[in-house]
Amino acid sequence: MVLEKITPASIEAALRCKVEEIRKKPEYLWADGRRNHKVNDEGEAAVKAAVANCALDFDLWKGLRNPALIGRHPVGLREIWEYYATKDIKKTRPDGTPNYLSMSIPFEEAAERFGRAVIISPMLPLSQEVFERYAEAIVRREPAPYDAYCKAWAETNQLLDEAVAKVSMELYGPQRAVVPMTNDIVSAISQQAMPPIHQGNYHGPCKGGNFPQKSVGLLVGLVQFGVSRAVFRDEVHDGRGERFMGPIRSIVLFDAQEPIADGCDGVVHLTEAWREQVMSLADFTDIRREVNRQRYCTYIPNQEWEEEGCGLCVQYCPSGAVGNSAPQLNGKYAAAIRQQASRFSDGYLQFEFARCLEDRTQKAQLYPDYVCARCVAICAARGKRRVMSSSS
Repeated sequence: MVLEKITPASIEAALRCKVEEIRKKPEYLWADGRRNHKVNDEGEAAVKAAVANCALDFDLWKGLRNPALIGRHPVGLREIWEYYATKDIKKTRPDGTPNYLSMSIPFEEAAERFGRAVIISPMLPLSQEVFERYAEAIVRREPAPYDAYCKAWAETNQLLDEAVAKVSMELYGPQRAVVPMTNDIVSAISQQAMPPIHQGNYHGPCKGGNFPQKSVGLLVGLVQFGVSRAVFRDEVHDGRGERFMGPIRSIVLFDAQEPIADGCDGVVHLTEAWREQVMSLADFTDIRREVNRQRYCTYIPNQEWEEEGCGLCVQYCPSGAVGNSAPQLNGKYAAAIRQQASRFSDGYLQFEFARCLEDRTQKAQLYPDYVCARCVAICAARGKRRVMSSSS
């Protein structure tokens, strides 16, 4: 079945169906019947998705190519197309003889053939119960994590990966080129479409290859960053704020339709102004009232609403990396951070990965199920919701 209409609602429905099918496999079945992913009122996977579109010449990462942000050489639409094109070469003539001169279609030709690129960003949120169980241990200052958290996240991560791959096949058609940005394909594109001097440390200290899934989620309007660099989505249900946090993936497709520019069916039109707006939400040195009131993260309180700030991620970060990467409530970095000149690039501060990774990496070598993620769990379970901004 080809999924003709591409909207957040249609993508969520298709992914819910696939998740429910996949989770029947033995590796996802628990003896106590638990589900590690969040479910909706109907008992189905609470998948969240956002859809954006743009012309093929739109630069997704303009102004963000920085080792302190998303890296110097992020994968863009050109590289995604070039990877797809190498898998779509017709090397055999109709009579069965080989065509040795057959080559992949260049990006410039694709730009004439296709009218737009569509970027889909889905999330499969983790169960609230998992976050709550871990938060209880965090608040008690227990050194060990909730022992099922690592397994729950890994399972949900893999479940979404498989579902995205299957939905991508339903999106594929004769007038579409579809690339599921699963873990394996992101790794392949990073290695094959980018030269070696644009990979690894040459790209920057960013983790996860050359395609920043979390930043894609921010760009298309699925999630926002918290001051801890964790991403989440807040929604209002029955007058209460509900938070969604979990693994994120992407699907990129090219088709003949012109970009939808009027926001019809919730499809975002990517423009320079839109990108600047959503990216400003992730910059906590920008404390302008009109920006801060749109943030889900309540680290910087909104004085208009007599709001108390949150900062739980800073408070419960065992390594101190979050606090050493966060500005003060006035948007300025403390003197101790400003003195760390090596972490700044063009005015942007790199998150302190060193201390963050050191503790959890070493402990994971001793205890296979060890994970830190305390900033994520405490934010999901106890973080202050900003209901007014999430409904605006």
